[in-house]
Amino acid sequence: TWLDAYTVAHVVAGVAAQRMSVTEAEMIGLGVANELVEISVRAARPDLAWGAYESPANRAADVAANWVGWKAGKALQAESA
Repeated sequence: TWLDAYTVAHVVAGVAAQRMSVTEAEMIGLGVANELVEISVRAARPDLAWGAYESPANRAADVAANWVGWKAGKALQAESA
């Protein structure tokens, strides 16, 4: 599957990052960097539960979820202004 419980965490991280003044481009870069770290950990420590295989579609969904969260944070900020 390309969506999992961690995908929700990526949305939350995107909202939090936007609230901390991280730019949209920075959020996308951070999302990609995070996935590269995850790939490295999964390769180095497949014995960890977190080291389980993650499909390329799931990785892309996680990066997109960071961006969706960032956009949601921006919308929430505009509503509260």
